[in-house]
Amino acid sequence: MKNEKKLVNNSILLLLYVPYSVEAASVQSTVSEGSIQFSGNYEPIGTPDPPPVLITQTGGKLPQTNTVMQNHSLILIGWLIIILVVIIGVKIKLRKPKIKIERGNHI
Repeated sequence: MKNEKKLVNNSILLLLYVPYSVEAASVQSTVSEGSIQFSGNYEPIGTPDPPPVLITQTGGKLPQTNTVMQNHSLILIGWLIIILVVIIGVKIKLRKPKIKIERGNHI
């Protein structure tokens, strides 16, 4: 039991002090030649069919390219679940069968 507590404590401490870094990157390049010229004014004719849909913002911030995530809580929860499953599996595997041997009850 003491070894299991030491294993859990050491695992939690290790997870808290291991740095995690998540990055996203996007590389795009386009080479083109040419020129476009516009002249005059754009005057729309009537209203568009179907009318444009109003876009509402949800108030959240979307992830951007080349951003680094600083939230480690989901990673920590995942590791804790893995450690818990391993500990339960080891306990089940090491459990000795409780067979009560009485006189005349031999296998």
